[in-house]
Amino acid sequence: MKTYRLRRCCLLVAVVSVLAGFPSSEAARRARPRLPDAAMKALKTAFPGVFIESVHRDDEDEDFVVYWVEMEHKGQGLEVAVTPEGLVVRIEQEADKQNAPKPVAEAIAREAGGARILEFQQAEVRALASHGRFHELEKPLLLFNAELVKDKMAAEMTVAADGTVVEKPRWRPRPGYESIAALPEKAAEAVKQRFPEARIVAVDLDHDEEEGPTIYVVQLTQAGREISVFVSADGRIVEVEAPASADKIPKPAAATIRRLSTGGTVREVRVVEALAIPEFRQLLRLKRPFKVYVARFSREDMTMQMVIAEDGKVIEKPTRAEEEEDDD
Repeated sequence: MKTYRLRRCCLLVAVVSVLAGFPSSEAARRARPRLPDAAMKALKTAFPGVFIESVHRDDEDEDFVVYWVEMEHKGQGLEVAVTPEGLVVRIEQEADKQNAPKPVAEAIAREAGGARILEFQQAEVRALASHGRFHELEKPLLLFNAELVKDKMAAEMTVAADGTVVEKPRWRPRPGYESIAALPEKAAEAVKQRFPEARIVAVDLDHDEEEGPTIYVVQLTQAGREISVFVSADGRIVEVEAPASADKIPKPAAATIRRLSTGGTVREVRVVEALAIPEFRQLLRLKRPFKVYVARFSREDMTMQMVIAEDGKVIEKPTRAEEEEDDD
């Protein structure tokens, strides 16, 4: 069942962490451009005898263009971020967890006691982005990232060399365990309390919220109706999406739907009730929960979708429904 994420149409403030003030290497793996001369010279100077395996240009933010360079130096695999002007921004490499600095090992044990370290990397941050350019740090910052597993859960955490926890572990089901059995008890109780007669048919993670609170998407059936509940691991309901009965749609919203679907046939209207918004790595409850109506209709052999507020305001104008775009 296709679900509509209300936060797609919310205007949210983008907050960039100072320790993540440059684009990630994961976003730069599409192209293989030529490395600028200044960047090449900087790498050869910093890493004599380096063997470059691949180059990826990250220009998602035109103010902060970097090249991610995968290379080998003295038998060690490295991934280095360097600007076109030759400023080395970040150096990443595998690290030996057995030889982790004592403060780092103690911080990991304290925050994730009993967990097993699956992978361990270190990153040397030499520059940060601010005010349209990269600025070199007076002293490089050394960070350690640990991928952790414990029972059916997995998490990552980042710790500075002095033991400062930069990013605490956020536990999520390991691949293969995203099932009904993996739904935390408090989340299951919250869903059951809201829909006591419903049956849970599927559970997944809301992967749109990887950088925030852990939120589960719980698919229910009740009296033949398909319902989606977005609930946090600690049992706070974020959103509920369900079919909307024609007599329950507010008159202003219904009038807008009729007007915008003129010449077509309305196939389905679903109501999305928002009770909280995940942002700033928190789950912020709304003072006044609100609803929007997601209407799908057919017109000229196409399925269209629009989003309308209770007062009839158009949140999203009619566009082709996502499943049709995906089929192209």
